[in-house]
Amino acid sequence: MLIFWGFTIAGFIFLDRLHKFNRETRELDAQFHFYRLRDNLREAAIKKQVNPKSWLFNFLDRSIAKAIDNVDTISLFNILIWGIFPYNDEEICAARKQLEEELKNPKNRVLADYYGEYIGTIAGALWSRHAVLRFTTTKILELSKLDIRRISIFYYVKSEVVKVRTAWKNILGNQMENPLVSSLRECH
Repeated sequence: MLIFWGFTIAGFIFLDRLHKFNRETRELDAQFHFYRLRDNLREAAIKKQVNPKSWLFNFLDRSIAKAIDNVDTISLFNILIWGIFPYNDEEICAARKQLEEELKNPKNRVLADYYGEYIGTIAGALWSRHAVLRFTTTKILELSKLDIRRISIFYYVKSEVVKVRTAWKNILGNQMENPLVSSLRECH
């Protein structure tokens, strides 16, 4: 099993290097998405749609700024490391719980929408950077659209697709602990 994962990771790295030529353009595109998101967030604060003195606003503004500065380091490998081996510090866990509570608060609905767009922009940066991720995700989405009730052999595949989707959401959620794209440590 270890050999399989070793070859798989080596294959990902090899394919990633093959697609290096368009990386600068993709990184600039991701930066522009983050700039647009940050500008929209600040515009919402100016229009008094959000409280610019709130902890959640500060967290989002600083995290987006960090993501802009570190867009070249947003990679599948970095995301997987933080997703699989999250930083288990009590202070970070408390900050993450506070973040989740703040996002659930109805008065922070606008900020929760910006948070969702922030996570989506990170996922978009990954999508554009890694051809392997684009291919795999496309295949997973195709599999999830199958009418599996008619094909009993695919029942297992369907359940695995659901597990992969859930795991992917959890991995992206763990990015709030990643110091390259999150200011959770500084804001709490």
